[in-house]
Amino acid sequence: MRQVKIAEAVKATGGILRCGNEEAQIEQVILDSRLQTEHGLFVPIIGERNDGHCYIAGAVENGATAVFLASSFAGAKEVLEFCKEKQVAVIEVENTVDALQQFASWYRDRFALPVIGITGSVGKTTTKEMVSAALSTKKRVLKTIGNRNSQLGLPLMMFELDDSYDIAVIEMGMSQFGEMARLSDIAKPECAVMTNIGTSHIAQLKTRENIRKEKLCIVHHFVTGSSLFLNGNDRLLQETATQITQKRITIDCNKDTYAALEKAMAVTYGIAEGQGGDFDFSAKCIRTTEHGTQFIAVYQENGSLKELPVELKVYGEHNVMNALAALAVAKKYGIGPETAAEGLRAYEPIAMRGQIKSKDGITWIDDTYNASPDSMKSGLQVLLSLEHGRRRVAVFADVMELGEQSEQLHRSVGIYLAELEKEGRKVDLLVTTGKEAAYIAEEAKKSKSLSVVSLDSNAKVIDYLKKELRVGDVVLVKGSRGMKTDEIVAEFLR
Repeated sequence: MRQVKIAEAVKATGGILRCGNEEAQIEQVILDSRLQTEHGLFVPIIGERNDGHCYIAGAVENGATAVFLASSFAGAKEVLEFCKEKQVAVIEVENTVDALQQFASWYRDRFALPVIGITGSVGKTTTKEMVSAALSTKKRVLKTIGNRNSQLGLPLMMFELDDSYDIAVIEMGMSQFGEMARLSDIAKPECAVMTNIGTSHIAQLKTRENIRKEKLCIVHHFVTGSSLFLNGNDRLLQETATQITQKRITIDCNKDTYAALEKAMAVTYGIAEGQGGDFDFSAKCIRTTEHGTQFIAVYQENGSLKELPVELKVYGEHNVMNALAALAVAKKYGIGPETAAEGLRAYEPIAMRGQIKSKDGITWIDDTYNASPDSMKSGLQVLLSLEHGRRRVAVFADVMELGEQSEQLHRSVGIYLAELEKEGRKVDLLVTTGKEAAYIAEEAKKSKSLSVVSLDSNAKVIDYLKKELRVGDVVLVKGSRGMKTDEIVAEFLR
């Protein structure tokens, strides 16, 4: 973070300096009072259970030299007296979350470097990692750390910007109406990738069209020449791309989105049906190997189609899609596909997001970080793509935040399993845990040749698998983060 004067933070937030030296410097912004800091600004967040203002003393103890203070906080007088005694600056603001976002937006404006936003119902993190890997072959890249993609996390990412970076790849997540517009106002991406429009957060947003409308707010700070990279195999995104290209925007979007899309260029990527060229970046001849996935990327260059072999250390067609997005973004920023492909070749999967692990002759696909019905189906494709002659086991837990459509969407995964079996692509054993995942089991059982077990706890799944698994098995484990399915994998990999 570049140094910022207290006076600048006051101006950026429209706050009032209640005490402290306005010339003093801020060198870090923190939300966790337990973090050690030096010249740090502590932002107390008022949550459902805790009020961050109660931890101001702890933050000061750990080195904070400035704090935000909400005007409505009942203990404001005591905080001021304490901070005056400790020579800590206090900036009074109306709302600490709003102030954090305003400060982050102001700070982002100090840098001319391009920001690329990454959003979508699934695949955001892996796409962010692959885009960063491709760009890192020629540029110094800041990429989202961990899960800092939210109303609180993304502002913190902006404060990671400094003069050592050429470009930033920022993951942007939302679950409610209005959230993406706020994130866009903070990060101000000049280009963006949309991986897909699925069913994550459909409980709040009700329809996939509403999800698209909300996610498209990522474009609000586009300028002439900005590119929106869209998954051409997703019906709603292909429709969006067609309308952008034809300059006839009729899909449901707000007026700021509409104005931005008129300036944008659509770049599509997807898996080709024929010889390639279906999209701006296509994949064909996809092949699973012992070490990952190989495919041929097909793209336009100087008016003719080019083909490029690409190798990945990860499995699944969804990762081919992520790699295509990375190649497209890299080309936009002057990095040739051949060079970008070298970056993708070096990319390693991150923890709990499709990592392949082995112990005692059993292979585990650890995809336990999170789940949606769509990503479960992608996980099954990965499971079935691994070498033939091995027994394939899927362990699925509940997907959360599906609202009134939860039963239907869970059943769709079971139906998908049965359809795969009819195609001769059979999962040998399905194990579910949780009330909602039981609907997956119910549908899968309708295919008489599928072996299905439905349990109600991770502990029972572990006990069952200890008796059932044998050498040579491949096991996919997936569920929402709250289901803690990582406990299952950890038990067998200790």
